[in-house]
Amino acid sequence: MSTRHSRSASVALTALLVAGLTLGCEPSAEESDATPEPQVTGLSEPKLPEDVDEARSTRAAKEFRSWVAAEGTARQQEAAARVDRVLGDWEGESAEAYLSTDLGGDGSVRDPMGAAKALVTAFDGWKDAPNGMAGTVSVHDVNGTALVVGTF
Repeated sequence: MSTRHSRSASVALTALLVAGLTLGCEPSAEESDATPEPQVTGLSEPKLPEDVDEARSTRAAKEFRSWVAAEGTARQQEAAARVDRVLGDWEGESAEAYLSTDLGGDGSVRDPMGAAKALVTAFDGWKDAPNGMAGTVSVHDVNGTALVVGTF
């Protein structure tokens, strides 16, 4: 009978230890120098829409890159150079933006996911969704595949 209680106690202690390690080890905001992770939405893989106004999407990309060059971190500036087009309606009711990049195309970016996350964070700094809503921004690789989906 004491063996069964020992096993039960051992299982309970292990569960508490795992929960404590999992829940209690996040650094506070003051302790971390890293760029905050972008909030990822429940959307699994938004499709890159067809670019019906290439002049507008190219101009928006240029404006985004210019803003990041002036206001962004070094990581965001490096990542923003990879943005070809900014599509969507981020200032209207739908508040959806799609960043088309050349990430994954030539292998020159060591961490495409890190670059994509930096772009989501930069976009959040650049634009606010209208009417206090949360907008959705996704970063797409050279093949149009969504790398990261976040909010702004």
